[in-house]
Amino acid sequence: CFSSSNRIAMNVDRILSEVKRSDKVLSGKAEASKRKRDQLDDDDDDDKPTLDGKGGGKDERQAKMQKILEEAEEVQELDAARLRDLVSQFTKAIAKNIERRMKFSEEPAKFLDSEMKVHDLVQEMHAVAASPELFEEFVRLKVVPPLLSLLPHENTDISIEVVDLLKEFTEPEGYGYDQDSRDALLEELVTNDMIPLLVANLDRLKEEEEEDKQ
Repeated sequence: CFSSSNRIAMNVDRILSEVKRSDKVLSGKAEASKRKRDQLDDDDDDDKPTLDGKGGGKDERQAKMQKILEEAEEVQELDAARLRDLVSQFTKAIAKNIERRMKFSEEPAKFLDSEMKVHDLVQEMHAVAASPELFEEFVRLKVVPPLLSLLPHENTDISIEVVDLLKEFTEPEGYGYDQDSRDALLEELVTNDMIPLLVANLDRLKEEEEEDKQ
C-alpha cells in the first residue's frame, strides 16, 4: 500500500503534468515565432562576409559555439558546500530580477539578463534532484519558498523549468534511497503551498491560452 507521501506525490504529479502541458502550448507558440525570426536573421547573415573576406553565416557560428562548449570547464560535482553557493546565487538572482523588473517594467531588454540568470540557476538545481542525500540540506537552506515563488513568473520559460524540477522532486516511483529524506522535501513543498500555487498557475495558463485563441 502507498504511504501518505506517495499518494500526495502522485496527485502532485498529475497537477504538474497538466501545468506543463499548458506551459508547453504557450511556450511552443512563442518558440515558433522566435524560430521564424531567427530564420530570417540567418538568411541575412549567411551572405555577410567575415573579417577575412570570406562568406560567414550559420556554419561559422556553429563552429564557434562548438569550440566554446569544448573549452567549457567541467561541471562541479554537487556537494553541501556547492549547494550552499548555488542557493546563495539563486536567491540573489531572484532579488535582482524582481528589482530590474520593477525599475524597467517597460524596457524588457534591461531585465532580460537577470531572467536568463534565474533560468540557468533553476536548471542547475536539477542536480539536487539527482542528489537525494542533499534533500535535507536543501530544506534547511529554506530555498523552497523562493523556488515556488517562480511558478507564476511572467517568463513562461522560467515557469516551465520550475515545473520540470518539481516533477523530479516529487516523482512517486524509482526511489532507491532513504524515504525520510524524500518525505522531508515533499513536506516542505506542501507546507509552502506548492499545490495551491500549481493550481493557480494552471488557471493562469489556461486563461492565457484562451486569450491566445481569441
